[in-house]
Amino acid sequence: MGDSMENINLTLLALFRQCAHLQFHRQQRFRGQSRILILLEERGKMSLKELSEILKRRPATLSEQLDGMEKNGFILRKTSAADRRNLDILLTPEGYEAAGEARRERQKTADALFGVLDGQEKEQLEGLLQKLLDEWQKGADES
Repeated sequence: MGDSMENINLTLLALFRQCAHLQFHRQQRFRGQSRILILLEERGKMSLKELSEILKRRPATLSEQLDGMEKNGFILRKTSAADRRNLDILLTPEGYEAAGEARRERQKTADALFGVLDGQEKEQLEGLLQKLLDEWQKGADES
């Protein structure tokens, strides 16, 4: 690979890191909880195992997050009627309210991040990001 290609790859990496850093540090009320709230709103109750598989997080890590959500009054954990060894996770009325707010916050963030792009640019970016994701997932699956 020539010097110019290596330099552009390093430039892209630097830009990617800066974008990720800015996105990570955006003010978000439900940081890390939005996806869980929205999933539970869409699906109703879910087991820890189901949530863990969808979110690709270890159950122990997810349990810590759910503890905080339970303390905030957003979720309840109840013994599953189908299998008494498992717990179902479901939203409280406050959780449904938070899920709606999280959904609106997510849309606002997406609009702020990508609103500067026109339709064609958004389609190009989507294609490029999907191409990168597919390739990176292949690499992760092989290791």
